Amino acid sequence: SSWSRFGFKNSDINLDIQFPPSMSQPDVLLLVQESLKNSESFIDVDADFHAKVPVVVCKEKQSGLVCRVSAGNDNACLTTNHLAMLERLEPHLVSLVIAFRHWAKLCCIDHPEEGGLPPYVFALMVIFFLQQRKEPFLPVYLGSWIGGFSLNKLMNFNLKEVENNTVVWEYSPGIDPSSSKESPKRGKVPLVFDSDQQCSVPIGQLWVELLR
Repeated sequence: SSWSRFGFKNSDINLDIQFPPSMSQPDVLLLVQESLKNSESFIDVDADFHAKVPVVVCKEKQSGLVCRVSAGNDNACLTTNHLAMLERLEPHLVSLVIAFRHWAKLCCIDHPEEGGLPPYVFALMVIFFLQQRKEPFLPVYLGSWIGGFSLNKLMNFNLKEVENNTVVWEYSPGIDPSSSKESPKRGKVPLVFDSDQQCSVPIGQLWVELLR
């Protein structure tokens, strides 16, 4: 969230380490854990290697910020890059997400360890809302304009990367025998509408619509 600007000043800092094929994820995290324990700058070093995404957790002594270190978490990196580029293109997004996260904090529904939602989910919910308005504020990435697309095949479509203000999707037929050879393999969709397609809506109106 520090990279995408959707976090609070005291939000946890999530770091991901990319490593060469010659190393394994457990080895990398063990090295991270050992290095942090030997550092005077970090305290409360702990690890959860049995989580869905294994992490090493620590606290930076001077600031008191909690840091979570993962390794090879490509999905998290893709999500962060997506959110970071989108907020640079659409100024309203940061204000809406921060307000929505503050509302979630007041309602005590932003702690996943207590049954709440992870912080990044609130950003994705705001994006979905802006895409699904009667007068869309952001474009949808996947839909019927893509040859061979259907909701039944949604799991075969994946968002692969973000580049040049577009999101890149990839289609993998998998074991579906009905998949056509003409189905697209890759495509790009703009992250925001062109200037002549953008709708002008006060941010206050968007906030009220979001809460409805």
